[in-house]
Amino acid sequence: MKVLTQEEFDNLPRNELGIKVVPAFSDLRAVREFGRDCSFGEYCRFGRGCSFGEYCRFGERCSFSKECSFGKGCSFGVCCSFGEGCRFGVCCSFGVCCSFGEGCSFSERCSFGKECSFGKGCSFRDYCSFGDSCSFGEGCSFGDYCSFGEYCRFGEGCRFGVCCSLIGLKILNYKAIDQIGKNKRKLYCWNLEGVLYFQAGCFFGKKDELL
Repeated sequence: MKVLTQEEFDNLPRNELGIKVVPAFSDLRAVREFGRDCSFGEYCRFGRGCSFGEYCRFGERCSFSKECSFGKGCSFGVCCSFGEGCRFGVCCSFGVCCSFGEGCSFSERCSFGKECSFGKGCSFRDYCSFGDSCSFGEGCSFGDYCSFGEYCRFGEGCRFGVCCSLIGLKILNYKAIDQIGKNKRKLYCWNLEGVLYFQAGCFFGKKDELL
């Protein structure tokens, strides 16, 4: 794996489109400042506290340590992993099977593929969308109009904004539903000061399963 220093990274040329292209299998753990419009190949590695500007693109299975930050419009391939406390700008997009440590924070309109996993205390702003079978740790919070695919799982004390999910959470206020569809998934929810909360082991199914 090619190791790059900050100086070596800074000296990489940009192509005719103004994009700085970094080869796959690069070890960039010694680099802290990356700027915008960078493109990284698969299996690249990054150290703690890295800072990326807008519109950076990452290939598959890149790994990031704690407390990295990303500007708006960054995109990530499948199975990328992120340490605790990473921060993301608006409209970042992620492939399937990406994993995130505790306390990661996401701005508006971020999108995630299926089977992504999040540690406890992660926070999401408005209009974020998630694919099927994503899992969330305890105490995660979501803004308004977030949407979730089938079979997503939530830890205790997760907090949701208004109009979240494909099944319309408003209709579930103060209800405990023992059977939802053929899989008999349990869903307990209640309203506290106008905000919906969910117990551990909750699932969202298809809308027609509630009929």
